[in-house]
Amino acid sequence: MRATDNSIITDLFEGQLMSKLECQKCHYQSLTFDNFMDLSISIPRKSIRITGYVDVNECLASYMTAEKMDKCGYKCQKCGAIDNMEKDMTIYRFPKILVIHLKRFYQSTMRREKLSTTVFIPPTLDMRAYAPHSSKLLLLFHYF
Repeated sequence: MRATDNSIITDLFEGQLMSKLECQKCHYQSLTFDNFMDLSISIPRKSIRITGYVDVNECLASYMTAEKMDKCGYKCQKCGAIDNMEKDMTIYRFPKILVIHLKRFYQSTMRREKLSTTVFIPPTLDMRAYAPHSSKLLLLFHYF
């Protein structure tokens, strides 16, 4: 009998993200791992309403930037501090084929708008900054 998730699709496209939640008071860290089939990244807000261009590295850096978790209700498992967390995410394991989905829509207060910002994607993309724990590094990026 075959195991679940035994498919050519998961073999080729499935990677793993590592999410680290750190208490800013006692520096206790909680790690979680999530599988992904694509990275769905936003175009940074600075490029909204500006018909210029943005580099895909800026989009990836924005996606991976650590964020303060204020008013989230999360309680530290070690010291009990509430709402004093920082969360960051990195790629733990690369898929054989990395799919990057660019979110081309922005939700304004009144309606949803399509972004017309050009995203520059170089023929070679160094992913080491987004995967410090990965032994296998994805350096080449081919787009269709």
